[in-house]
Amino acid sequence: FPPEVTFVNLPASRTLYAILALRRYLESTEPDILVSAGTHVNLAALIAAKLSRWPGKLIISNHHPIALEHAFSRKDNKYLASIMYPWAAGLIAVSPTVVQDGAQKCMLKPEQMDCVPNVLPPVKSVDDSSPVHEWLSTERPEGPVFVTLSRLAAVKNYPFLLDAFAKVAAKLDSRLLILGSGPEEQNIRSMIEAKGLVGKVALTGFVDSTLP
Repeated sequence: FPPEVTFVNLPASRTLYAILALRRYLESTEPDILVSAGTHVNLAALIAAKLSRWPGKLIISNHHPIALEHAFSRKDNKYLASIMYPWAAGLIAVSPTVVQDGAQKCMLKPEQMDCVPNVLPPVKSVDDSSPVHEWLSTERPEGPVFVTLSRLAAVKNYPFLLDAFAKVAAKLDSRLLILGSGPEEQNIRSMIEAKGLVGKVALTGFVDSTLP
């Protein structure tokens, strides 16, 4: 973290166990705004704020529709979210779809929600010596290359992506480049082989920067 940022490590091994610690932090420091991220963390923050005498505003945020998060991790409880999310002062989502999901599943009002897409830094974060994948070469004679960048996790639904790309690759000379790392990497490699996409899909692993 930059030196001007204060890092507070709540003494808890799991998010659920941090509720009381977060309550004490809110009551002792009284920040103006608390922003939480992810359904499970949002629920813990909502409980802590509800239990405290903190006068500030809690803004929750989601990167995926709540039902999708719940499907891959039952701790991200969509039923509790539908009850507790209206306690928040507002919701930040990364896409219009997630905003719409907040309105439908959590009864939040339009004026309580806003869409803030993920952004790339305005300048390069690595030097020019960083390797470029051969498929991104300007002299490459093959067809288009599709690029996806994310954590390789179940919630990202890579089976759906690979099914869609397989249909494209059957009709168009194309490639799919997957940037990132995560627990689903081996499963994705197995799916690539099973779908006959070896040589059409490549995984790069973690990369420092996606900028050219």
